[in-house]
Amino acid sequence: MNPAFVGKVGEWKVASKSLTGRREGIDFTGERRWWGGRWALTSTAPFPVPENVILYVSRSGMDHGFWRDLRVGNPAFDRDYFVFCDTPALLPLILGPAARRALADHAELDDALTLYVRGGVTQLTGSVGEKDPTGIDRFVAVHRALVEDHQATLARWRDLMSAAHGRAEASWPPVATIKSRTGTLVVHTSWTAPTSRDAADWDRSADSLQTHLTTHDDRERRPWFLTATGPGVAGTHQLAGKHVMVVGKPTISLPLLGDLVRAGNIVTIQAGAQVLVSMRGLANAKQIESALRIVELVVDTASSDSPYR
Repeated sequence: MNPAFVGKVGEWKVASKSLTGRREGIDFTGERRWWGGRWALTSTAPFPVPENVILYVSRSGMDHGFWRDLRVGNPAFDRDYFVFCDTPALLPLILGPAARRALADHAELDDALTLYVRGGVTQLTGSVGEKDPTGIDRFVAVHRALVEDHQATLARWRDLMSAAHGRAEASWPPVATIKSRTGTLVVHTSWTAPTSRDAADWDRSADSLQTHLTTHDDRERRPWFLTATGPGVAGTHQLAGKHVMVVGKPTISLPLLGDLVRAGNIVTIQAGAQVLVSMRGLANAKQIESALRIVELVVDTASSDSPYR
């Protein structure tokens, strides 16, 4: 007699103490426990994000090799789940709201699933009651949700670029081009992974996701550079409440520059043969608007000595 959780959907081979199956492209294996009428199940499927990350999420706590508990920004989820990711800057994107809801959707602690991603493969493990008709559904829901989160990230990026009169590539990591009156601008993202177990290194990595907007201008100009820093760094001053270091003479008035840096959460401006504006995180509409305004002001003032143009 088949356990109730197998149901009639999918392809299954069930023996007295083991099973294999496939549903919606997800492979399942299972072993029947000798107590409690429960089965230990494992499901595997390709990880939807083409990124070589290690991700481990468990309601049971940490496991060997996963030594640092990271926060995803949802207080309830952060309280209940241990989360490890070797690329913490990407954690909010690859473990999004849909996946968190699906992982948390269980009535009993015994039904909680453990998520493990490595080498481009998603693996879920958990225990299911043989009379529970929703057991397989919970596994499938998490796999679906990981795909949903990834597609939602790319859709938000596509809509953002479209609103800015740009075109996003249908690929990962997010890249795009924007046509503006100053020329064609390239938009791309970057981040870093920690190289040690030092807490400061992991904090920097978690905060390293940036969106960059770049263009080139062959007209001669006196280059200048701005970068956000922390308090107490030599040679810095405050601009609109942010600690920044400025090299050279900005061709944008400081009050306006401060407003744009604050509104766009700008971390770097490079004004020279290459004009670059870097924003913290995966940019939103307000950030892109501020970055485009900075580029326009830099390029438009290339032939003027006035910092107020």
